[in-house]
Amino acid sequence: MFAAVVLILFLVAAVHELGHLLVGRFARLQFYLLVIGPLRFSRENGRFQVNIQRGLGFFNGMAASIPKDTINLRRRMLLFALGGPCASLLLTGTSLLIANIFWENGRFSSTNAWIWEIALFTAITSFLFFLTSMKPGAYQNGFMADGGRIASLLKADANADSWCALVAINAAELQGVRPCAWDAAQVTLAVQLQGHSYDSLMAQLVGYQWEMDHGHFDAADVYLDAALKNRSVWMSNLYVRILLEKAYLLAWAQHNPESARSWLAQVKRNGRNNSVLFYRAEAAVQLAEGNLPKAIEAVKKGLDALKMLNSTTGMTILEAEWLQEILEIAQKDEVSN
Repeated sequence: MFAAVVLILFLVAAVHELGHLLVGRFARLQFYLLVIGPLRFSRENGRFQVNIQRGLGFFNGMAASIPKDTINLRRRMLLFALGGPCASLLLTGTSLLIANIFWENGRFSSTNAWIWEIALFTAITSFLFFLTSMKPGAYQNGFMADGGRIASLLKADANADSWCALVAINAAELQGVRPCAWDAAQVTLAVQLQGHSYDSLMAQLVGYQWEMDHGHFDAADVYLDAALKNRSVWMSNLYVRILLEKAYLLAWAQHNPESARSWLAQVKRNGRNNSVLFYRAEAAVQLAEGNLPKAIEAVKKGLDALKMLNSTTGMTILEAEWLQEILEIAQKDEVSN
């Protein structure tokens, strides 16, 4: 019975998230991400990938699709948001119909009773999933609930326009457009997202990346500090990323190795932190401290990690450029010494 309950919980989550994706397909959105419990399915650089997802509830789910253009984007994203709750309601109705058919059969055999129980439990679970997804506003972890998203898009409020701009920017980045080439009007609109939600946190990081790629380091630092104050940063697994960006900014742009080292020291070194960003931050700190061989070593590890990603997003293009800049300066200083 326990196995059946687990399967039903996964089924309910999967149907909800697939509802988003199927309606998104109808709305001319391209599949990007599907997370069901610990399983992560994604489409990156035209390749379908399966990985283990960390940091999400075991029976929770997530779905994301991206637009190829911004034509009627608010309406299309509204359809995407409606897809999940509608799928949950459809599953609820179908399960109730099956349960009713077996109930009307009169005397239950053991098989009929088991099917009736499964169908009824599925209907109840799916309806509860629907109710949870339709709550107004955001969840505790900062992610916007479907109900909050639908209400915002229907009202066409300022946050709806800003979020649609953020979606368009993310789509451009995934298609290989680096931050300095993002649409300036969309960036201006996206960074106006209000509140302490995951959306506003991502908008602050968009502002940071935009300013960094333009060489506006002081303005970038303002966005980074705002992201650190965003309550969602503690629940979205982005805190380590922001610590590393802060260490890089202090070392590379502000030439403050002591402060940069203190920020880098807050990141616990483990296998999951051997990322391109970790090596970039470490290389910049080592360079600022004058440890040229260690800076060069960190850059080379970062470039190797970048090759392993085998990705051509806007940020991987920028990461490669930033690492090369550190490498060139470190090698030049090493020769002159």
